[in-house]
Amino acid sequence: MAEYQNFDQTNKRILLVDDTPSNLAVLRGALEPEGYRLAFASSGNETLEIVPELLPDLILLDVMMPGIDGFETCRRLKATEIGLNIPVIFITARRETQDVVEGFQAGGVDYIRKPIQQEEVCARVRNHLELLYLRRSLKTQYDKTREVLEETLNGSVSILMELLTNFDSNLFSRGTRVREVVREIADVLEYDETWQLELAAMLAPIGNITIPPHILYKKSKKAPLSVREEELFRNIPKTSMKLLENIPHLKDVSKIVLYHRKGYDGSGYPPGTLEGKSIPLGSRILVLVFDLVELEASGLNRMQALEKMKESKSHYDMDLLRTLYDHFQNQAQEDEKKRVKSVTLEGLKVGHVIAKRVDSVDGTLLLSPGQIITQAKLLLLKNHHLITGIKEPIQVLVEE
Repeated sequence: MAEYQNFDQTNKRILLVDDTPSNLAVLRGALEPEGYRLAFASSGNETLEIVPELLPDLILLDVMMPGIDGFETCRRLKATEIGLNIPVIFITARRETQDVVEGFQAGGVDYIRKPIQQEEVCARVRNHLELLYLRRSLKTQYDKTREVLEETLNGSVSILMELLTNFDSNLFSRGTRVREVVREIADVLEYDETWQLELAAMLAPIGNITIPPHILYKKSKKAPLSVREEELFRNIPKTSMKLLENIPHLKDVSKIVLYHRKGYDGSGYPPGTLEGKSIPLGSRILVLVFDLVELEASGLNRMQALEKMKESKSHYDMDLLRTLYDHFQNQAQEDEKKRVKSVTLEGLKVGHVIAKRVDSVDGTLLLSPGQIITQAKLLLLKNHHLITGIKEPIQVLVEE
């Protein structure tokens, strides 16, 4: 409120528009002593010409003028980017309700009726200038706050991504693959906030960083775990949620993460009675995508993985699964119209679609069928080739 109380009406620029000089003189006599900077126009066309250069804070506009009247002048003004946020007060002798309604519909903010009363003019002008000042102040504060929040969000996410990358590059790589599939299907499943799903895909495993290294090692070696150790892994979605929920703008993302291992039938984690459509849509989508990526990593192609998932009739939202299945089936039919071509790593280009899985020499899956080669993927393959080698040739799909 401190900024609002510091409002200074002096030097505010007001455009007075009337085709009658005596009316302009009356307005000038009322407003000039208040310290306003006044400009004058005698027609609608003249008003439209000078507003872009003058940039007034407020316009007092007569309704009845030769040529285009005040209502039409206001409509044309409000159709421009410059005029959209300039308040317009109509000056008129009209008193019919229909005229008042037409003025507001044209974009006006207020009326001053003739004959003009000096005190009324000054009061209405000041009120609307104060409102304008308050709106501008609030917008400035909003912009500053949003900038700070976005910087905080970006910084926090970057730190978490770096922690996850350094902690376990495999977890990070899997999250990256899940995010790629999310980008493919968000529109198909009519999910608007794609950025939330992408962040949830990348950050869902962040809870792993809280598990002691020796327990992680036991898990990686498939050694037997105690009941308490198993519980740590079951609590990862909840732990991840707690790490995310207090970061600006990530409240909804944290909720998606919390239920991303929750089955449609209520099975999975976290335990509780939540099931079916009461599970957030983003979580239901991620359950599908994480399992799809896991099955593809085991060697199944996209349609084989989806066929296997259809066998678990209660674990997934079947409406979503059927939509995905139909979408990728249509895509597979389109791919069948293309022929498979063998290329070397050097011949692989951005935009190529992988036809068969790409493995490193030691048998590690690097790319699954259907993935599109990006600059990042191309560099990834070249780096793998330098370190471990990759199996060539690479099979890609090309148009017949």
